[in-house]
Amino acid sequence: MNQRLKYIVASRVDGLGGRLLNLASTFRVAKKLGLEHLVCWNYPSVPQKAIYSKLFEGLSFIKLDYFDNKGLKVYNLTRKHNQKIGRKEFTVTNNIIENFDVVVTDHLGLLGLEADRGRITTKVLGQNKGFRRELREAINRVKPNSYIRKEVQDFLKKNDLKKCVGVHVRRGDVERNVKRGVDLHKFRQVQQFFDCLDEIRPERIFLCTEGETVRREFIEKYGAENVLFYPARSYIRECPITRLEGSDEEVEESLNDAFIDNLLLSECSKILHVYSNFTEAAALRGGQDLIKVD
Repeated sequence: MNQRLKYIVASRVDGLGGRLLNLASTFRVAKKLGLEHLVCWNYPSVPQKAIYSKLFEGLSFIKLDYFDNKGLKVYNLTRKHNQKIGRKEFTVTNNIIENFDVVVTDHLGLLGLEADRGRITTKVLGQNKGFRRELREAINRVKPNSYIRKEVQDFLKKNDLKKCVGVHVRRGDVERNVKRGVDLHKFRQVQQFFDCLDEIRPERIFLCTEGETVRREFIEKYGAENVLFYPARSYIRECPITRLEGSDEEVEESLNDAFIDNLLLSECSKILHVYSNFTEAAALRGGQDLIKVD
């Protein structure tokens, strides 16, 4: 194979879970092809998106126009471009490797020579153990900032999450979108989480949620002594691409809290599976199997 490709770029701009999965995927492909990995999250049109870069240490962030006027041929393997041309796959094929200098992706990406293609979220993570193992190795290379690491360490010193079942009840962006006609059942009602937990009968629960009402419901059902949670300082926890009215400081604080939640969730013995990249990223990092919430 005559490899021309030089860079692979992560460009996903939605929530933290999706970005973490996108990072892990691009790290993995970069390692396999011996490429330099870059991150392209600094969108000048929405300054708060750049705050994501403060979550990490050791990553190289670039601006959207980084490759302009450099004579490099760029291949956009992104959702927007895929939809435009009717392409469903997110694969880095031999043709891309041989004929382009840069590939930009905003999704989980596979090498075209691999067997599994198409929809590559829970389906592939569950079916392809080798792929999952490589992604886990990659996502654990993503180093949180020193503040996040200390908060996680301090929480774990006081709480043994290995005895907990982790639960992520997605609410921030969901509750807002329900008003626009999104079916909340797609993201599961609280009672469905309760039904699943009552079957498992966990010793304790670690709860991640943007919903203050959800937290109260869990405490009322299981007792304050049995429901652990990281004391988030704010509830601007939904995707900043659609929630931008907070100050830069509030958004940064919120994203730090969300990453802490995600890292703590990855320390639990089991994690309930729900429609959420956030949950998948945590399970991938911790190596847990996901329990499906029906």
